[in-house]
Amino acid sequence: MMKDILAALPMHVSPYEFQISGHKTGSFCKKTQTYQYGMIKDCNSGYLLKQTSGVASPEVEFYQNNMPELYEISEFVPKYYGLIEHNIPLPGVFLKLEDLVESFRKPCIADIKLGRYSSCLQCNDGKREIRTYNGLVRIAGLGLSTDSGFNRIKTCKREDDLTIVHQLLLKFLSILDDDNRIAVINAFVAKLNELEDILSKHTTFSLFSTSILLIYESSSIVPVKPVTVKLIDFQNICSHGSGNVEKKSLFIFSQEIDDDFSSPRFS
Repeated sequence: MMKDILAALPMHVSPYEFQISGHKTGSFCKKTQTYQYGMIKDCNSGYLLKQTSGVASPEVEFYQNNMPELYEISEFVPKYYGLIEHNIPLPGVFLKLEDLVESFRKPCIADIKLGRYSSCLQCNDGKREIRTYNGLVRIAGLGLSTDSGFNRIKTCKREDDLTIVHQLLLKFLSILDDDNRIAVINAFVAKLNELEDILSKHTTFSLFSTSILLIYESSSIVPVKPVTVKLIDFQNICSHGSGNVEKKSLFIFSQEIDDDFSSPRFS
């Protein structure tokens, strides 16, 4: 079935080259008993298309919401260009999002999951309640751009031990020399601290089991390495609650980077 779906994609649509975690296009989801799309690229428009569970899904609500707090974190969220319904070849509703690595020559990407397990409950007042369990941080995926191409590094899906996180961060930063590594880390820490400060002030919504993408430039011909920090995956957003688990996870992760990786010598 996967080969059939891939073969039936229109010429201008293809699986996203830089996807490092999540469902692959054509994979079967046991939970929903349906075949899934991963991230796909519309080469005509340049948009990324991300399948959503429907026009009323929490993720669609998040992107379309006009809450004041969302303006504050807009720098840390992919640009949203609306919804589109496609039959390519399976029917689906897709978010149209910016390609976060469009301006990078050789992007290196880490997908950091904040909060490991989640479940959705329906409250008596009709609101959704998200409960997250055993949530710290884990690295859901890594991708490094080298002379041989874009290489995905296998990560452990069930492990949130900070020792494992540390080892994977070493791999993520391994292709930088000391000076560039320190500059990239300082830039990441500054952005993570800014994001943490914004999230610590809001009370309108909570983000559970969301992810942060860390992206940096590894090309040797780019002297100053740009970095990007973006929140992604808003399927488990909740419109009430404090979000303490995710704020704690973000704090733990930013401290892990700041304390262990910002000196010239690290191991």
